[in-house]
Amino acid sequence: GLDVLVEAAAALPAELRTQARIVIAGRPMMDMAPLRAAIARHGLASMIELREGRLSEQEMADLFAHTDCFVFPYRQIDASGVFFLVRSMRRWLIASRVGVFAEALRNGAEGALVPPQDVPALAAAMSALLDDPARRAALGDEARRRFLQHFDIARVAPAIVDMLRASI
Repeated sequence: GLDVLVEAAAALPAELRTQARIVIAGRPMMDMAPLRAAIARHGLASMIELREGRLSEQEMADLFAHTDCFVFPYRQIDASGVFFLVRSMRRWLIASRVGVFAEALRNGAEGALVPPQDVPALAAAMSALLDDPARRAALGDEARRRFLQHFDIARVAPAIVDMLRASI
């Protein structure tokens, strides 16, 4: 869905395009030439940076530390380790309503869920949140609170121990 993200970025109002910066990072599992062409076609080279290739742990930590939002524009996916990692970081999230995102992300409370492949919906979610810093902060705080409520080690460890005991 990175092509959907690029098209949504192109659909943002001009004033928001100048405020936003999108970093697409990681080892690509697809041909990136069409994505590069779309970025060039829409004149988004100053807004969208491609960091292709495997990132070291330090590079990922640095990138995450300077990130305000995470966007997961998947067409289809069951699970995402990155999703669970970033929920604890007080960042606002936008994701396609598929897989784990549809199951675990509360739309409007922790972020925004949009239909997969829906450029106008993704652009609208991005636009609304880019334009509302207070809302972004509230969404990030709620994502962190809910993460700690459900995944705090003091809460999860006893359940894991009980499950392991039951399997013996």
